[in-house]
Amino acid sequence: MSFSPPTQSTDDAFEYPGVDRSATDRIYQTVAKLFYPFYTLIFSNRQEFVKDVEQSLIKSNRPEPVEVYLSAYLGLGVLSGGICGLLYSLLLVPQYTTILQAGQYVPLVSLSEVSGLLRILFETAVVVGLLSVGGMIVGGIAGIGTATLVPRQQIKKRQTEIDILLPDAVAFMYCLSAGGMSRVDIIRVLATSEETYGEVSVEFQRLVHYMDTFSEDFHTAISEVAETTPSNRLREFLNDTLSVITSGGRMDSFLESQFETYMATVEQTQQTELDRLELVNEIYITLTLLPVMGLVLVAFAAALGVVGLGPLLFIAYAVVPATQIVALIVISTVFQPSYGSGTLTPDDSDTFRSVDDETHRVLSAGIAEQFKNQSRMFTQIYVSELRSRLLSFLADPFVYARRQPKYILTVTVPVAVIFVILAVLTGNLAFSLTYVLDNGFTATLVGLYIPVVVIFAPYVYFYESEIYRKGRITDGFTNALNKLANTNEQGISLRKSMLITAEGNTSKLADEFETMYKKQEFGIPLGQAIVETNNRYQIPRLARLFRIIKSAQDISNNINEVLKTASSLSETQDTLVAERKARTRQQVSIIILIFFIFIASLVLMQGFIIDGVAGGEGATEAGLGVLGGGEPVDSEWITVLFYHGALLQGGLSGLVCGYVRSGSVVPGIKYSLALMTVAMGVWVVF
Repeated sequence: MSFSPPTQSTDDAFEYPGVDRSATDRIYQTVAKLFYPFYTLIFSNRQEFVKDVEQSLIKSNRPEPVEVYLSAYLGLGVLSGGICGLLYSLLLVPQYTTILQAGQYVPLVSLSEVSGLLRILFETAVVVGLLSVGGMIVGGIAGIGTATLVPRQQIKKRQTEIDILLPDAVAFMYCLSAGGMSRVDIIRVLATSEETYGEVSVEFQRLVHYMDTFSEDFHTAISEVAETTPSNRLREFLNDTLSVITSGGRMDSFLESQFETYMATVEQTQQTELDRLELVNEIYITLTLLPVMGLVLVAFAAALGVVGLGPLLFIAYAVVPATQIVALIVISTVFQPSYGSGTLTPDDSDTFRSVDDETHRVLSAGIAEQFKNQSRMFTQIYVSELRSRLLSFLADPFVYARRQPKYILTVTVPVAVIFVILAVLTGNLAFSLTYVLDNGFTATLVGLYIPVVVIFAPYVYFYESEIYRKGRITDGFTNALNKLANTNEQGISLRKSMLITAEGNTSKLADEFETMYKKQEFGIPLGQAIVETNNRYQIPRLARLFRIIKSAQDISNNINEVLKTASSLSETQDTLVAERKARTRQQVSIIILIFFIFIASLVLMQGFIIDGVAGGEGATEAGLGVLGGGEPVDSEWITVLFYHGALLQGGLSGLVCGYVRSGSVVPGIKYSLALMTVAMGVWVVF
């Protein structure tokens, strides 16, 4: 890239004709324009620094001239620092209402000399000015420092996403190459797949941009992108691609070797990730046992009167949840983030367009809402569609909860709040520590357990039902791709192959294949049917496979090689998913086992030690005389704190289980409810 100064005028560098900018953007551009002379003055002899910042802007994919960027951040820093300095100096103004006279501070109003008044005003103005100017200088330095840090954070984020999605992108390129697509067309298709391949697609968009806009040849465009990409892996891949092209090698053989290499890398990465998870889980076991031991020992000491209620409260309500939260944070650093929206959009060359009909929204008429008031007929259609959706909602209110489980919270949360309010009004609940400790089980049941179950149990049901419904589409996907490839290899069209694959098969995928076949009978293009089917599930893995099929069928109807390669990719992913489920299932079992150890320890401590110490004759005297303590803590209070600690342990352990299984805490809610139910059940029995 060239780092030479722009040849256009200063005013042109800060103007974007034809672009509708927000108020924030206009302020940003105005500040940049005002401080551009200061930028020129400061950085005219610091071109290396400017080049580094410009390179960072390119790598962070921030399409902004470096002059505008540095001028804006310099101006924002100076203005912010100046305002802060001015405000701070104004706070010090009251200090100047007194002067030092004869070794003592005397109020200003007692001075009759004009010279003294002028001196105070002058010194005040000097202090205000110095603080304001100092704030501007510090703010300017901070602004430039921020300008260098912001792109670095974005570069790191883009690098992580590219490294994670690159194996899938290479697999995509290999599949299309196996189908006979040219290397330029493969790159163009990948560049239009941002919703599937994220920042990898963005990098290839730049490559296409260099070829189409600047008329650069394929080799030069690859070199340009390789030079500025934030990912070392992508840079290495592009350089290897350039070497193969320059030497006249076969692109399909190169992509096949890269595909195998990256798949091995993905397997090794997952193995390392799971090994690290096992190590973290061993640390988790140790950390979780510490609050158990602490709670037991402190409870025993409290029963003897050695310690008071405070340490018990601290361990039960602070140490136990803090341990689980720390464990959750540590475990979250083990997993790689998941990228990809799972949706597909039509390509620019497609003759159809994808429409979001907003079927998950109750008070929406979908696409009809875009055309209302254009004519009487469109208005009638809009009203009819809105009425139809309202009637369908009234006929089956849970249909929208099944599609969007979070909607059920709009019902369950108010119900839980009303329940708690009624409990308070009827005298069955009070928000005081004394009431909770004296009426432990009832207060916990009415004030915590029932509201939590009312809020989250329906949500868990609908959420898990939706996950199960979506997950069924991937069952047998590899076998279906194999069958599609075999039938397509015999000269049968892809459309007919889908029908043959669906016959005699009762899977969810077979139903979708049959639906796609029928849509084509009504004149709907196969690409549109694939996009619509995929977007109903929005699973990233499924979207990548459907994307391969859609892109290949746009070129040719005989894509058996593409389907075989996609089947191999799907089989590899099945193996990785199965191994991950098996390994994480073991870790979840250990976490649940730790919770039961927690419960067992509390039950044994309560039944055989605490009750015996609290009920034995001379317990108080033993505690006071031998150990020098105070009044023993009531055993009922110890019981309440025991089981409150168990409830917190169970609830948060469940969230940890969910994160271990899927990389998200939401699936862990079902574990939390189950473990909290176990804790309440044990409380009732014992």
